[in-house]
Amino acid sequence: MAKKLLITEKPSVAMEFAKALKINTTRKNGYMESENYIITWCVGHLVTMSYPEVYDEKYKMWRFDTLPFIPTEWKYEVIASVQNQFDIVKSLLLKDDVDTIYVCTDSGREGEYIYRLVDQMVGVKGKEKKRVWIDSQTEEEILRGINEAKDLSEYDSLSDSAYLRAIEDYLIQRPSIYAIYKANKGAEYLTELKESKSIQSVTFDYYYSRMKKFTLLRMYNEKCGMDLSNFYDIDNITNVKKKQVQEDWLDNSSLEEIADAIDKNIVDIRLKYVDDANESATNAGEGILELIAKLKETPEIGYPMFGHLINTVTRGARLKKFYLRSAATGVGKTRAMIADSCSIACDEIYDSSIQRWVKNCTKEPTIFISTEQEKDEIQTMMLAFLSDVDEEHIITGKYLAGEYDRVRYAANLL
Repeated sequence: MAKKLLITEKPSVAMEFAKALKINTTRKNGYMESENYIITWCVGHLVTMSYPEVYDEKYKMWRFDTLPFIPTEWKYEVIASVQNQFDIVKSLLLKDDVDTIYVCTDSGREGEYIYRLVDQMVGVKGKEKKRVWIDSQTEEEILRGINEAKDLSEYDSLSDSAYLRAIEDYLIQRPSIYAIYKANKGAEYLTELKESKSIQSVTFDYYYSRMKKFTLLRMYNEKCGMDLSNFYDIDNITNVKKKQVQEDWLDNSSLEEIADAIDKNIVDIRLKYVDDANESATNAGEGILELIAKLKETPEIGYPMFGHLINTVTRGARLKKFYLRSAATGVGKTRAMIADSCSIACDEIYDSSIQRWVKNCTKEPTIFISTEQEKDEIQTMMLAFLSDVDEEHIITGKYLAGEYDRVRYAANLL
């Protein structure tokens, strides 16, 4: 009998779909199965863009003589930490008795991108694909979404925009990104991409325009050191009203209008402060010997965060310092933050290289604020980090020798 395969973004969402469909079965290794349905999940991103050195070893270190780096064909790869779940999803997508695939990832550009990358990597052919688009995870809404699911191809424009946004994020993360735009080479690349039949013109024009506007804002920010959050606050994720107002302003303003608005602020600042005779000043040598003595007695270093590189750059988590790290979509920002939180909060971490728990020399009250993941998803990631046990083993409850005891020990630490 042919079965329907449902792919969600997270295990917790898969459980909600199973409840709505009245699927009473135990969870297997990475999926659930009944007589008519198979439900599996992606645990977030399973596939990501490859790093530059995958294209050519010379790109491993950034130099001006190798810029601009603009691939003619983008490469993707399975994220190593979730290889096991990818293999499970792949095997289910290719099962002979699966005739219909329901894409149930989050309803939005990011959710669309998560599945499309998997589909691209697996190369799914000859099966009906439907998109489930829902606004909540109530039983009624889930059943409506499945019953009214449209052909996946109707969401191709959303998929195209997701790919473009990911490419934009990827290029922005490169330290010498400005070289890409020199001599108009970046524009030439985008023009060639626009002519591709795989990108719809309207979708491309919109994101091409946004890229140019973001470039303008970034240049003001980085070249002039200006805080432009009153125009467009890219880090705002809580004030929805402010976010919508700024998005509308960005979409409806031309490059010239954006530049004029920022320039007016500069003029206002000059008028207010350039002739101010009451500026305070201090001698650079004042108190400097005391500072040297203070640093000799108490060096300015903080609690170690996870990873030698980040500790070298920041000198650890220091008091009165705010650390902001950014990365492209799907490269593990949440897991990196969880690693830092556990490193500071827990005084022991399991070291597989010597097969024993080692002292971490820190144990401070720590708060981790999640904006996407649910509590149990955060907990399994923390347990996996502290115990060095594959998270999939924890989720499925299938442990190798010694792993269960390590996970229990990690739970006591938390």
